[in-house]
Amino acid sequence: MPKSTRFLLNLVVLFASMGAIDCLMAMPDNASPLAIVYALIFSGLMFGWCKAHAAARGSDPPTGAAIMAAFLAPIGVPLYFLRSMPVGQALWSSAKALLFFVGLLATYGVTSMLFDLLRT
Repeated sequence: MPKSTRFLLNLVVLFASMGAIDCLMAMPDNASPLAIVYALIFSGLMFGWCKAHAAARGSDPPTGAAIMAAFLAPIGVPLYFLRSMPVGQALWSSAKALLFFVGLLATYGVTSMLFDLLRT
């Protein structure tokens, strides 16, 4: 399995565990006490994914692309694709990344609902 794929699978595991932990640690104001920890782990995984993806393609990521992908993923990932691929391929890759991010949010929601059902 390519290293970049392992980073993506770790993101799925992160969002599933976030849903479970947030459900079990329900706060009255709906704020997660671990939000900063989640953000740091997410940023590290996105940075690693960008570097691993570029290495798998046999190139270095464009300057600043890995940092943008880490700290501002909705803008950084398409920017990375647009700066490192032909336009058509970059747009297709950006669409797949958007679907992946939606899938991460769905993973969080489904896991949270399942743990809520188990808890009651």
